[in-house]
Amino acid sequence: MALTNDDIGKIGYLVDDKVDDLKDDIGKKFKTQKSDIFNKIDEVMSELKAMREDQVVITGKVTDHEERLDILEKKVGVAST
Repeated sequence: MALTNDDIGKIGYLVDDKVDDLKDDIGKKFKTQKSDIFNKIDEVMSELKAMREDQVVITGKVTDHEERLDILEKKVGVAST
């Protein structure tokens, strides 16, 4: 039994439909993965921002302590290192 042009056309439509379905599935999976990745990046960036803010506060406290120690060392007559 030989394939007719009509049969070949039907097969082509089936293949096209299947390819379109696969492209849609891949697109949905890609969007989901992309969303998951961006959510994780947001979490990491939030942590990084919090760490930098903490570092700024700590640096300010250290600077304040250094200035206070310098004043106290001068009053006591101890040499600074």
